[in-house]
Amino acid sequence: MNKNNYHNPIRLTIIISSLDGGGAERQCVHFMKYLSSHYAFDIHAIIYKNETDYLRDDKNITIHKIERKPGEFFISIGQIRKILREIKPDIVHSYMPFPSLLASLAVSRRSWFVADFYRSVHAMPFPSREWLAQKIVHRFADVIVSNNYAAIRFHKKEKSSKVICIHNSFDPGRLRSAERPTEAMDDTIRIIFLSRMDGPKKDIPRFTDLARKVLAIRENVTFICAGDGKKRQEYMDQAEDILGRGMEFPGTIRDVESFLPQCDIGFLLNFPMGTYDGISNSIMEYMACGLPVIASDRGGTPELVVDGETGYLVGDNDDDLFEKTIRLIDQTQLRRQMGLNGKTRIETEFTMPKMTKNYLRRAYRLNNLPNRG
Repeated sequence: MNKNNYHNPIRLTIIISSLDGGGAERQCVHFMKYLSSHYAFDIHAIIYKNETDYLRDDKNITIHKIERKPGEFFISIGQIRKILREIKPDIVHSYMPFPSLLASLAVSRRSWFVADFYRSVHAMPFPSREWLAQKIVHRFADVIVSNNYAAIRFHKKEKSSKVICIHNSFDPGRLRSAERPTEAMDDTIRIIFLSRMDGPKKDIPRFTDLARKVLAIRENVTFICAGDGKKRQEYMDQAEDILGRGMEFPGTIRDVESFLPQCDIGFLLNFPMGTYDGISNSIMEYMACGLPVIASDRGGTPELVVDGETGYLVGDNDDDLFEKTIRLIDQTQLRRQMGLNGKTRIETEFTMPKMTKNYLRRAYRLNNLPNRG
């Protein structure tokens, strides 16, 4: 956008499904808070799910809730269009495919339109809703953001002048009250896999099989699969023989920042075929808390995890996965060094100031915007 007068606040409207529930929502909220506290922005958020836990009582951000019901797609567009006419935003910024589709059909050409569209790596086959969203968003957006290079390559958008990559960031303020203990409360090695359990992305059955093999030869290990979703009971049934005997399914952990420092190794495994993570917020949380990471060498994960330095990237070889897991279980110094390397990487390469500057300059096309501290 071309806006050289920074004497008045820049009017920014975010369009997203909700302000609670997942990594994209958390990223969005931290971004809005950082913008409002460091730059002159008048920020509005349009949501269609009544979930705002990540953003409580923030007087600097105005929330507009629209009513979205099944079969009322065009009514939702009309509601968004009405709000945008009242706000008259300089910039409209949507998150995720469906909110980006709604925004594409509601935004005025007087506003600069940024669509945060690619956040995981997966196919969008014809005639799916995501395929339609991709076509329409690429037609109307001024800039399309992916949080990883893998998705850009997967969708063959490397040559598109509209598509850019801006990596996620991690807010270190979340961890101020949750320093990693210098010594564990006992000698148990706790291995954590944070995951939603309702889609074709996370390979929890493989994690369970690994746990079964490790627990057969090591007694001081606990495997924790934390999260919720429609497949949680199915996964618990598959782990029935080790459930409560080295394998736990505690459900959703709200206070992740306090829980992770009590763990020793972070995991993220993807199915061989399906949806792969972009820049995983779970992995960023592991690394920020000083945990080494074992993760699938798929999607955007190699852009985050440095193999052999901050953890291990693994393929489909179960013997290799088992060997690397045992290595980290048995070698305390290796765990600590890899965890420290990961923490340093997050604190230097994936910061909120760095991400924000990228959005301001590369997505919003705002140069030399004054930072008010």
